[in-house]
Amino acid sequence: MKGSETTILDYLEGSKNRYIIPAYQRNYSWTEENCRQLFDDIRQVAENHRQIHFLGSVVSQVEGNGAATEYHIIDGQQRLTTVTLLLLAIRNLLRQGKAYSEDKSLADDIHEIYLFAKKIKEIKLVPVKNDRAAFRKLFGNEEDFDRSSALTRNYEFFCKAIPGSGIPVDRLYEALTKLEVISITLGRDDNAQLIFESLNSTGLALAEGDKIRNYVLMSCKPEEQTKFYEDYWLKIEEFTCDVSAFVRCWLIVMQSKKIPKIDRVYQEFKAYVTNGKPDTEQLLRELMAYARLYKKLLDCKSDFSDAKLEEQTDACLRRLARLETSAAWPFQLEVLRLVRDGKVSEADALKIFLTIESYVFRRYICDAPAASLKFVFAALNREILCYDGTANDYLAKFICTLRSKQWNARFPDDDEFRWAFEYKDIFHGNNSGYIFERFENCGEKAPNDIFSLLDGQKLTVEHIMPQTLSREWREELGANAEEIHREWCHRLANLTLTAYNSELSNKTFREKRDAPRIGYKAGGIRLNAAIAACNVWGEAELRERNAALLDRAVKIWELPTTDFKPAVYATTEREATAERTVEILRDWMRQAKGVMARPGWDGKYYRYFITAGMSAILPDPKTPDGSRNTNYVYEIVNKPGRGVYIKFVVMRDESASGELRERRERINELYPAKRQKPGWVCRTHFKASRLAVGAEQSKEEIFAGLDALFAEIRSFEAELAQKLGINAAL
Repeated sequence: MKGSETTILDYLEGSKNRYIIPAYQRNYSWTEENCRQLFDDIRQVAENHRQIHFLGSVVSQVEGNGAATEYHIIDGQQRLTTVTLLLLAIRNLLRQGKAYSEDKSLADDIHEIYLFAKKIKEIKLVPVKNDRAAFRKLFGNEEDFDRSSALTRNYEFFCKAIPGSGIPVDRLYEALTKLEVISITLGRDDNAQLIFESLNSTGLALAEGDKIRNYVLMSCKPEEQTKFYEDYWLKIEEFTCDVSAFVRCWLIVMQSKKIPKIDRVYQEFKAYVTNGKPDTEQLLRELMAYARLYKKLLDCKSDFSDAKLEEQTDACLRRLARLETSAAWPFQLEVLRLVRDGKVSEADALKIFLTIESYVFRRYICDAPAASLKFVFAALNREILCYDGTANDYLAKFICTLRSKQWNARFPDDDEFRWAFEYKDIFHGNNSGYIFERFENCGEKAPNDIFSLLDGQKLTVEHIMPQTLSREWREELGANAEEIHREWCHRLANLTLTAYNSELSNKTFREKRDAPRIGYKAGGIRLNAAIAACNVWGEAELRERNAALLDRAVKIWELPTTDFKPAVYATTEREATAERTVEILRDWMRQAKGVMARPGWDGKYYRYFITAGMSAILPDPKTPDGSRNTNYVYEIVNKPGRGVYIKFVVMRDESASGELRERRERINELYPAKRQKPGWVCRTHFKASRLAVGAEQSKEEIFAGLDALFAEIRSFEAELAQKLGINAAL
């Protein structure tokens, strides 16, 4: 490696020199702002008579081919190209008589010394292929210019800036002779990639995808660089739009559990490739194969051979895009690859994508953390293949794996889903349009194009009972109007679709229902037929519609089932008994009077519930109906071989009122928790008796035992209420 100081103009001299921007380099990307900054620097050199201005470094590898000496630019192409545009602008302005120089030969000198290699009769600078045509046109007629190119825009900026600066061309040219660079020429044994990385802190920052392209192609011979760039890399860029995001997705596929940060994709790629040391063309071939699959996800086009399956799959992919499920893309890529390789059928792939849609949407409704999804989908294919090392019964294994997820990764069951959907504020969420499109179209042979109408604002989500109650609405709702409005306004049952939101506005229900052309009866929205059949709109109608929509919801976003069980499903009789018992616990909670399940908290061997009696003792003002009380919970513990017991756990809610905090401490005085920690999160104050459960016991016998435990709970609540002086509804 040799380095020396020189001026940018001296660097560009040489009658047979050419400056090649290699195929792996990005397109010219300086903006007008970058050019303005450079021009301002040059103007200051001219005005202040400065002797030097450091422009940066230019790193190149020199290749001689006999007729010409080729400088392959590794770093500095943006600066070199921009200075060339400025020189070309000066030359053309002089030739057109739009600028004046005392040196009559200046325009020809610029052309013959810096722009054109006279001995080989070629333009000196050779941009990357995508820029080449636009650059050449700048040497011809102005009417042929490609004005979509950044090269053309920046050239025209200089054509305006030079005469507009008020500085004579001769002084600007003299200032150009003072622009210094460090010219670094690499030898055959120098690692061009490492040197490039160390110098990439200057100029316009490269994207991760640019660094990856350079890394893959820079080590190749010049003729291979062009071939690989045109045969593979250009197609990868075309298929993926954002190479950085694609390579991140590909790395997740390759590494299963490791998820690179978006600003670390290049480093992770480099480490992965260095470790595997694949052949460059083999690597590019694999990347391009995955890029083709990635394009299917981007375009929401499966290209399935069966037309009906293709239509249904594409529609599902479009819905997944609306749900912003890019976290699932690494897994979806693998599914599409398995379809391509004939290992998964198109029909099974559709079912997999529909299940992903249900999984993601149910989790959204149940407020399960979205951050967990990237970890679930990153490892999912590997987990499926781990059962027996094959893709046989892939759909069944997929369902089994996804259904087995617990806690933050859980697939919410019907109980949790219904419970969360019933109370969720749908109107202010991100997916209200998606939700009502599904209610409108799911299962219909002739679906309405709801998404296009929503996107074009020709349809909107409408409140049936308006957001602001009029006098007429208050009268219609009755004495509890405010409470009904507060509880139901933004929930599922009170929302629908309409093209006439502003016209219907706060009108009475009958006016909304019967309005000619725009009312619920007149509109073409199937979802509104049941609303139009109502005579009034009050709490009873809201509850009825709520139940009907929830019944549909569990069918639209179906919870999948499978008979598949791993070869090692229950390693001991105790575990088998515990797994059987946990389903019995769920059934008991559904039918037990006074028990309200606390969905979303269940684990493999745990179930949770709350009661009206304890909610009266530890009420949660945020949920007056008690359905989401966060002050306490009853935990049913069902560990293999240890039987079943129920414990009462008080949780620390920092938003609780002072009165509730005092009551929590009073409970701790009356029934001291064994673990007393200053920064406690939860404390156990009561445990019911232990119920022995064996494989031979019937469901009815276990129910009877649980009823006895619950009787202990009710006695505890009555005793606690009495000690606290509370008249609880037990």
